Amino acid sequence: MKKSLLALAVAAALPAVAQAQSSVTLYGIVDTGVEYLNKAASGTATAGVRLMDTNATWNGSRFGVRGVEPLGNSGLSAVFGIESRLGVDTGNTGGALYTPASASKSDNTQFWNGLAFVGLRGGFGELTMGRQYTPGFYAWIASDFTANAGYQNWALISTPGMTGNASYGAVRADNSVMLTSTLGGLTIRAMAAAGEGAQGAAGAASADVYGLAGIWAVTKAITVTGFYHKQDSFTATTMDTSYGASAKLDLGSMGLTLGYSNLELHNNGTDFDTIAGSAYLKVGKGTVFANVHQVSASDNKDVLNIGVSYVHPLSNRTAIYLQGSRADQKDYAKGTPTRFGIGLNHKF
Repeated sequence: MKKSLLALAVAAALPAVAQAQSSVTLYGIVDTGVEYLNKAASGTATAGVRLMDTNATWNGSRFGVRGVEPLGNSGLSAVFGIESRLGVDTGNTGGALYTPASASKSDNTQFWNGLAFVGLRGGFGELTMGRQYTPGFYAWIASDFTANAGYQNWALISTPGMTGNASYGAVRADNSVMLTSTLGGLTIRAMAAAGEGAQGAAGAASADVYGLAGIWAVTKAITVTGFYHKQDSFTATTMDTSYGASAKLDLGSMGLTLGYSNLELHNNGTDFDTIAGSAYLKVGKGTVFANVHQVSASDNKDVLNIGVSYVHPLSNRTAIYLQGSRADQKDYAKGTPTRFGIGLNHKF
């Protein structure tokens, strides 16, 4: 009898838990493959074949936890996310994450190097704090049909002269506060991130990052984005300001995006103007993607980056892919780095 009463009590408690509608989700990606690199791409005297690291796979491998908890009848919910990156080739954390010396401390010593934030969600939108993607990242990932995946995706637009910066500056920012609000088809993100003293290399100056971005779904098929970043930093290799805009046409079976960005390095006033294109075409069960970037520096050095990929789904969560890339870096005396890869991507 006591056991029956206990079972009834436990069963009665279960609906209360469900009604709270709290959710915690474990998610991730495991992705690796094999790629061929010519001498210019390998940076050695010979070409070679290797197991792909996180900078060459379709998606960077990762695992994370995210959650939402409604806060009573207030209309507010608590949200959080923590994410770690890793390289499947070695198992190391970090992988090839973007690492600006004074804007982020991202390296293999940070376990939650992908994301680490907590915040509130309500009728006003979402207010989050911690280590987060920047507004420029969100504007550019919405423009790239690969969603920042594969060779020459829009998160990797760069030249040797950029010294590690993406075309929109910082990809992630530590110590950041971001407000996200949606009005109709327009989503606005505003961020402020405190440098909080020297970070990265010894003697590096602090770097406060400010950013603003908008993503406007004009119609179901047309999206327009824009962003502006400002980084108060006085080190030699970090960006000072960046801005850009894009327009995307997505017809469901094919699409095309055109974008422009400008990045200025503080140390010598060098500007990098980028014209970028992204396209896709459905072919049977699979999809062909193409990304092209023409990056022109104010010191008359240019780079043309081309990446083409084919992704074929084996299930809802697993896909195989083929990809190739070529970059004309002769103005930087680095030849034409070329690579080809085949890999397996699994999402959970």
